[in-house]
Amino acid sequence: MLRPDDPSGGRLSDQGSRDRLRESRQGSRDSRQRKTIGVSNAEKHPSSRERRPQASAAGQPSRRSSQPALRLRPPRRPSVQLGSPYEERSKLAERERAAGRPGSSAYKERTSSRLRSPVPSRSITGRGTERLEKSGRKIPKRSSSLHEQGEENTVEDVKLSKKSREQREVERRQLQRRNEERLRIAKYSGIAAAALVLAGLLFWGGTLIANSRLFQPETVHVQGTRFLTSADVEQVASIDPESSTVTMDTTELEERLASNPWIVRATVTTHLPREVTIEVTERTPAVKVESEGFDWVASSDGRWLGYYDEESSSLIDPTGTLPPVSVANANIIPVAGIIELEPEWGELVEDESLLNALAHLRGLDSQIVSRVLRVSAPSVGSTSLFTIDEVELDVGRADNLEEKSAIILAILEGYAGDVVLINVRSIENPTWRGLSR
Repeated sequence: MLRPDDPSGGRLSDQGSRDRLRESRQGSRDSRQRKTIGVSNAEKHPSSRERRPQASAAGQPSRRSSQPALRLRPPRRPSVQLGSPYEERSKLAERERAAGRPGSSAYKERTSSRLRSPVPSRSITGRGTERLEKSGRKIPKRSSSLHEQGEENTVEDVKLSKKSREQREVERRQLQRRNEERLRIAKYSGIAAAALVLAGLLFWGGTLIANSRLFQPETVHVQGTRFLTSADVEQVASIDPESSTVTMDTTELEERLASNPWIVRATVTTHLPREVTIEVTERTPAVKVESEGFDWVASSDGRWLGYYDEESSSLIDPTGTLPPVSVANANIIPVAGIIELEPEWGELVEDESLLNALAHLRGLDSQIVSRVLRVSAPSVGSTSLFTIDEVELDVGRADNLEEKSAIILAILEGYAGDVVLINVRSIENPTWRGLSR
């Protein structure tokens, strides 16, 4: 810039003018550099920004007056009253703690809670908010400040930690109960398994001992026989000599004995170590009827026992199951008048006339039956009994046998030796006939 009162006419002729121009240019460059450095330092340290311009203005008045420089002013910021370094550090720590910056306790607590929390918190914006509004669910509100957010996170962390402790305690108790239950089940299972093994060993050992020779039947006692012999009963029973008195099936033996026509029922008992007792109830031979050249004998309850052999006074089994059975002491009464018979060993009597005669022999008084010599039974209504005194007892159908017995005994005792016929077909009007004198 040229000055109007310059004597040189705008030319720098002497050395001093050239030196002043050089210093002015150098001062403007230094001023611009200091301004640039001042702006950067003012942004970092606002406290030093206000003092530096005063120092520069006081230090170089001639350079500023000679050539003013362009000055860039930073934005105004609130001034900070400086105190002691300890107070500054405390205030800075409080601000960081409130803002949740790194290094503060709130920041550490929030970071640890985020690490513990399985699901990070996320803000709901945009389409997520619209979806929640449409579904009717509440939209969580965000904290208005970092300080409130830090406090909420701290409370949530406390709740979560408390809940996690309670949950861990509940899980620990549940695990303890499950372990106790497993131990109890294992204990009982072991006891049950040991008991089963012991029971199996005892059963196996007991079976071996029971089936050993110590309990094989050696002596058989037969009771209740009259016509059959002990050998006959043992033959029908067919006891296995290698069986055991402990495991013997007595029911099977009783059924086998009862299947024989001579035996009505049987009872088998075992006595340790090697004894068996058989008690039988036999049938009694009552009548004999001629059929096809043989005298077949029927029991008092109407069962065919075999045919009669007069020479040996025994009954013969046509099937050969039993040897001849002696019936020498039996009162076998012959029955006449029955024509058609088809007797079979062990089968029941089917002829009605014979069954009616057997019913009279079972139902009448024993004093009368013991005196009966023969029976005539051509039909049911014409059944007659003949005594050893040659008295005919016209008894007819086998009903009211007690009344008939009383009438017959009274007449026989009252008119002994004179009676030849007593008719008791009708107990309301009995009759008798004696010898003519």
